[in-house]
Amino acid sequence: MPTATIHHFFPGDDEPGSDDLPAASRKLAAQAVKADDENLAVRLAVTAYGLAPTPQARAALLDVGWSLTELAKISGHTNTVYGVAFSPDGKTLATTSKDNFVRLWDVADPHHPHLLFEQPSHDSTAALLVAFGPDGKTLATTSYDRIAWLWDLDPANLARRACTTPTNRITPDEWRHYLRNVPYRAPC
Repeated sequence: MPTATIHHFFPGDDEPGSDDLPAASRKLAAQAVKADDENLAVRLAVTAYGLAPTPQARAALLDVGWSLTELAKISGHTNTVYGVAFSPDGKTLATTSKDNFVRLWDVADPHHPHLLFEQPSHDSTAALLVAFGPDGKTLATTSYDRIAWLWDLDPANLARRACTTPTNRITPDEWRHYLRNVPYRAPC
């Protein structure tokens, strides 16, 4: 038969008011990390977070014996990974490595990430740190060569640059080969 433990708030415990959910959340979070019963600690931490996702409630959830859940392992670099950064929309992960490559990963489904792109970095010097610009269309990397590089990730700019070279345009014959039922349209 399940048992219940009841915790009472005592005078002087800064009893939160009924409309002060963040204070109630902080109070329960503090009780969660002090609880001797692991199941009670989890219930208190979950309830604290449900009342208000305060920093204390987040910390209590991590502290009560829950381990972080591994979503996926992203492998592909052949040497030490130095830097990781999520794009502002959270759908792309950039990584840098001692293997001298910058890689972009599609992490829209974090359980099934896949490689989007890889580029040698910094004239054969390993890129160290990496960061996305606020709009996600620029990537910045740094390295031991004392240079910060900016990389253009905007698909419209990439297509426009590719179209300046006639050999980068699909021919009508190639179009028919790959898109038999779609009428030809010059992409550039």
